[in-house]
Amino acid sequence: MTDRRLRAGATVALAAVLIAAGGCSSGKPDSSGAPASSASSSPSSSPTGTQDANPCHQLKPVTGPTAKKFGSQKVTAAECEMSLLTLEASFLPKLMAARTFTAADFAPFRAYMTPVARKAWDRDVTEVTTSGTKASKEAVNAVLAVTYIDIGGRKYSLGNSTTAQPVSNRKLTSGRVRLVTVHGKPRLRISLVMTFRLNLTERASGRPVSVDGQKTIAYTLAPNPRTDTNKPFLIDGWRGGSRFGSVKPAASGQ
Repeated sequence: MTDRRLRAGATVALAAVLIAAGGCSSGKPDSSGAPASSASSSPSSSPTGTQDANPCHQLKPVTGPTAKKFGSQKVTAAECEMSLLTLEASFLPKLMAARTFTAADFAPFRAYMTPVARKAWDRDVTEVTTSGTKASKEAVNAVLAVTYIDIGGRKYSLGNSTTAQPVSNRKLTSGRVRLVTVHGKPRLRISLVMTFRLNLTERASGRPVSVDGQKTIAYTLAPNPRTDTNKPFLIDGWRGGSRFGSVKPAASGQ
C-alpha cells in the first residue's frame, strides 16, 4: 500500500513564485535516505546541466537493520538508484520550461513506482496536465516533490549569457537510509538532500541571474515483486520540499 501520509505531507510551493519572491518552501521528510540504479534508467537520458560525478561510486556497502532485512547489495543498489533519480529527474528540460503538459511528459516516472503509487501519481498528473500550475495544491505539490515544472514562470527563461547550463552545481550533500514499517509492512526509507544553482534570464530586461536552491526528499520503498537487479525496490510513497535563495546577478563562468 502506498504511504499516503508521506505523499500528502509534501509542501513544495511553485518554484516560479518562490524565485520571483526570493522566498522558499520546505517539506518535512522523515529522516532517512539513500540512492539506487544506473544513469541509463533515469527518466531523461540527458538531464539539464552537467553530469555530476556518479554518487554511486562513493557508496559504501550498507550495514545495520536495513541490510539485515533486505540484503546489503539490494539496499546499496536502491541508494544508488534514488540518488541518480533525484539528481537527474528533478531537472527535465521539457518540464522545467513548460507551462502546459501532457501525461506522456510524466510517464517515465511510473517505472519507479508500485502499482498503487502509480495510480496516485497518474491522478495528480491528470490534474496538472488539465489545469497546469493552477491544479490543486496537493496535486502540484506531489509532482513538484519529484520533478520541477514551469521553473521560471512568465518572469524568467532558462539559461543565460554567462553559461550554457540552465542548472549547474548539482550535488547530493547528504543521505540516510533506514528501516521503517508502513501499514504493518517493512519498508526502506531513503532521505536525500541536494543543492543546485538555476541559471536564468530575466525576460523583461535580458539580465542574466542565478538562484541557489536546495531540495530534500524522502522516498519510501517497497521490495520489487519482480526480480530486477536495477530496481530491487519500487517507490511506494514520497515527501519533498525545496528552498530557494534570492535572485542575484549571474557571475561569468557559473
